[in-house]
Amino acid sequence: MKNKFVNTAVIEITEDLEAMYHSHVKYIAKHLRRSDYNELGAISQRPPSESVMLCAKGATRKWIIIRSVPVYREDKSKHVHRTINIPVGLFGVTEMVDRDSGERFGAPWMIATEGMKKVRKFMIKNSDKYIDIMVNDYGKLVNYVDARNEPSITWLKRCGFTFEVAEPLGHKQVPFHKFYKGVA
Repeated sequence: MKNKFVNTAVIEITEDLEAMYHSHVKYIAKHLRRSDYNELGAISQRPPSESVMLCAKGATRKWIIIRSVPVYREDKSKHVHRTINIPVGLFGVTEMVDRDSGERFGAPWMIATEGMKKVRKFMIKNSDKYIDIMVNDYGKLVNYVDARNEPSITWLKRCGFTFEVAEPLGHKQVPFHKFYKGVA
């Protein structure tokens, strides 16, 4: 039976909400799912938690995925005492400029905790709306994903991104796929 008290929300973190969601971003950085932790460690020499904070700080648009879960009364009744909001993911887009052509494009990204598994259907259903916002802002989206990061690759393919053959990238020279969407 579906729990009617569990809800999922995606909230855009605007400048006026930045301070409120800083603790959520720190929570996600501390509780990264293994695939994202490995990817961040392969691409950057910074600690993965620091990379998460930099992603959030440098994004031109970012959204946090919150899962509200019930906390039941201590008497073990089915009465909900309160709900708590648990951050399970963070995604966004960062403005980039091609060094050769000077062309502006967006670099989409997503990082998550293991809690993302519990909101998988919600994200599949709602991702297109956010990807469309990014494409409308930039026309073209381009980034790289660790070839070992199956959860992210699956999500990106469902969102309609095109993939190139993986090539070594980052300080550890781990294979990464370039992926893109929008006007080429």
